Amino acid sequence: MYILYEAWVNHKFYIIALIIISGMLAMVLVYTSQLSKTITMRTSELSKTIGELEYAITSLQQDELRYKELAELLPEVVFEVDITGKFLFVNRRGFEKFNYSADDFEKGLFAYNMLAQEDKSKFFQNLERLIRGEKSRGNEYKAQRSDGATFPVLIYTSTVIIENKVTGFRGVLVDITKLKETERGLVFAKERAEEADKLKSRFLANISHEIRTPLNGIIGFSELMLSDNPDEDKKLEFLKIIIDCGYQLSNIVNDLLDISKIETGQVDIRNCISNVNMIMDETFSIFNSNSKYNNILTLNTENKLLGDAALIMVDETRLRQILATLINNAQKFTHNGKIELGYSLASQNRIQFYVKDNGIGIAKENQELIFERFRQVNDFTTRTYDGTGLGLAITKGLLDKMHGNIWLESEVGKGSTFFFSLPYKNS
Repeated sequence: MYILYEAWVNHKFYIIALIIISGMLAMVLVYTSQLSKTITMRTSELSKTIGELEYAITSLQQDELRYKELAELLPEVVFEVDITGKFLFVNRRGFEKFNYSADDFEKGLFAYNMLAQEDKSKFFQNLERLIRGEKSRGNEYKAQRSDGATFPVLIYTSTVIIENKVTGFRGVLVDITKLKETERGLVFAKERAEEADKLKSRFLANISHEIRTPLNGIIGFSELMLSDNPDEDKKLEFLKIIIDCGYQLSNIVNDLLDISKIETGQVDIRNCISNVNMIMDETFSIFNSNSKYNNILTLNTENKLLGDAALIMVDETRLRQILATLINNAQKFTHNGKIELGYSLASQNRIQFYVKDNGIGIAKENQELIFERFRQVNDFTTRTYDGTGLGLAITKGLLDKMHGNIWLESEVGKGSTFFFSLPYKNS
């Protein structure tokens, strides 16, 4: 059969063909109703399939848009890269975090360009592990912004697999700067706690020695007075030793009470009108009458205030206590030298005192530590000097309450000068 013509007419399919019937050539018209039905059915099915595909594509586009919108709202960086590491998607947070623009993204950005040089090899090694099928639990890197600034991050990554082949990676990048700061703070706090525990143990051992020494003196010389029946001169000598030991014990107890009050905020500062010149003169006289201070303590009066200018509002008891602590410390660490006491008006509203010695001095790295509880200069060398290690901590605590401050200038082997200042309120 040779087809001459075919056509659709009124939804029916017709064919005009030449055929040979009994040896003769004939032209026939063929109407194929069954074929018409089949084609009509297939056309309907194809239209339905196309509609379903269009609906599926529209749904996928809507899902993609929805997930991208969600990614834009996340506080962390969400990204997708191809197998070469080139970014296919980065949310808004990524641009903000790394200081890049949309134009930079269009030109082409690669994930490894956002890492510090020292972490790039680790990044590629971790990607190779992912390609081999290993699970990623998050890896820590040092990220790098467009301006070169670096910050710590955690990156959680998974593979994109199409037709059983890894074609790229998706992931979340988390800035852990605050976490690292918290970790460092915890480590520092732990070290401080351990140091405080060591200092506390050292203090307890020291304070037990400091208490036992005068206590043994009191008990020992009291027993001598009862058992040996000493003459009057010996009795006076023993009584003097017992009284000195009593004062030492009283000072230790007072230090413990003061540091306890300072730490619990129970220190009362009672300001009253006081003559600063009288306080300095009396302090000098009291110490100079002691043989330990005689001929080594001097009072500098060059800058003293005159008349009513010397009347100030201050807690006189606490001021005397601070001066006494600094003078005692100076004497303790000055073997052959001088101690100078003085004051001056530092400004219209500050009065500055000082105690200067030419003793052993304090190394610069230890000058802040000596104001901490239980610290002593010989903590950093060997324990040669007596004392509880509370004096300067108490002094600083009192000055804080009195709106004052304290500092020092010192050089090892040449001596130290302790300064402290207080508000100057002329009365």
